[in-house]
Amino acid sequence: MYSKHTSKYILNVFHYFLLLLAVYLFFTEKNTVYPLAIVLLFFIGILLIRTLFNLKDEYILMILLSSYLEILGEYFGGNLYQSLFYYDKFLHFANCAGLTYIFYNFSKGKGLSGYKWLFALLSTVGVGAIEELLEYSYDILFKPLIPMQGVFSLMGIALVSPFQDTMWDMFFNFFGAIFGLFIIYLIYRAYGKHNSK
Repeated sequence: MYSKHTSKYILNVFHYFLLLLAVYLFFTEKNTVYPLAIVLLFFIGILLIRTLFNLKDEYILMILLSSYLEILGEYFGGNLYQSLFYYDKFLHFANCAGLTYIFYNFSKGKGLSGYKWLFALLSTVGVGAIEELLEYSYDILFKPLIPMQGVFSLMGIALVSPFQDTMWDMFFNFFGAIFGLFIIYLIYRAYGKHNSK
């Protein structure tokens, strides 16, 4: 069983590896400034979260995993966001499932409380809606049409409007939150309790 010290060490390795990744992207990507800035923002954001909030290691690990998947989709595999239609939707689904788990354990109360379920669901959907508002604004200003492939590969590259993309994202956010609640239920039923703050 890992000690708390070992757990912190592993998290530090994954966290500071982002700096090495930023340097790698700086020398390998044609647009060197943008990917460097993005990865550094991930690093600084996670550093602030770890400094300002007393989060459990499992929460930080989930945030780090999400960050790596975002970077992987953007800069590796020929931009998975464009080559695989469902990669972006998978991340929306998985991220909201994880976020629901975090919100659930941060809410007050014990056991399978209806209040905790509602708080986790509404908080996750709310955060997802804010993120989509920002993404939609960015798409309108800089990407009027978004190339999508994957599921439409037989027809070549399909172009979807920012509105369509946003609606799909919000559906996957919601279903991811529902799935997160289902996982919480399974954990509670299996162990008779859940990790609460």
